[in-house]
Amino acid sequence: MNLKLRHYFLTGMLVWLPMGVTVWLLTWLVGTMDGIFLAVLGALDAIIPGMHAIAVSLRNIPGLGVALVALVIFVFLRTFRASIIPIVTIPVSLVGTFALMALAGFSINTLTLL
Repeated sequence: MNLKLRHYFLTGMLVWLPMGVTVWLLTWLVGTMDGIFLAVLGALDAIIPGMHAIAVSLRNIPGLGVALVALVIFVFLRTFRASIIPIVTIPVSLVGTFALMALAGFSINTLTLL
């Protein structure tokens, strides 16, 4: 019985340990990148006055996220012809999903409870 429990425990650890390491690594990476970004922004603000205002204004550009996602897709697929399919289908599927949810009377809050 003890051997069987040990086997289940080790199997569970083999499943959950990589996920825990991944979450820890991503948390560390985001925190590190945020610190590096703030340090570079502070250094650039000392060299170029008004750099903080430029960084704040970049956050308020509508469509910047969509453009960056399209750029990442293009970089990975390397051709415009292959990139146009996911660039078009992702927004179409999202709009279609939310339209069907609205027709069915669901909301995001209701969907999270299901």
